[in-house]
Amino acid sequence: MQQITLHLSVPRYVKKILEFKYGDNYKAREDTLLGMVVLNSLQKKSERNYIYKRQNPDVVYFSMKVGIDKASRTGFQINQSKARQISKSIERDIREKLYTEAITNELNFGVEFRVTLQNFLDLYDITEDELSYDTIRKDFNRWKHQNIKKFK
Repeated sequence: MQQITLHLSVPRYVKKILEFKYGDNYKAREDTLLGMVVLNSLQKKSERNYIYKRQNPDVVYFSMKVGIDKASRTGFQINQSKARQISKSIERDIREKLYTEAITNELNFGVEFRVTLQNFLDLYDITEDELSYDTIRKDFNRWKHQNIKKFK
């Protein structure tokens, strides 16, 4: 089966998580959230010119395959702003799931928040340069204060 390869720009730590979850040779399918979002964001080539801005050097690309039949029906391009939105949504979803897990672990099992956050970083082998513990802790604390009432 013929396929095309799409490259989604994401932060380094998000690429590690996506590769852990989907593998190195991910084929976008509509039965996964990532696949559904990407496939529904594809556009056909148009006559207008796309203006691409330089990416942050910390951004890497998560590659995924799309079947040529699907690409010929829906398109095979994602404009840069839509790709950035997808990346931010994936990152936000990862963090919200982590923070929910941290609160659940604390309330139900007595596992401290910091242990859950550190275990997350260790599981995916995320280095301090990619996402520091302090950054994730501060973000978690802001999120926790807004959402802790939902869990009680």
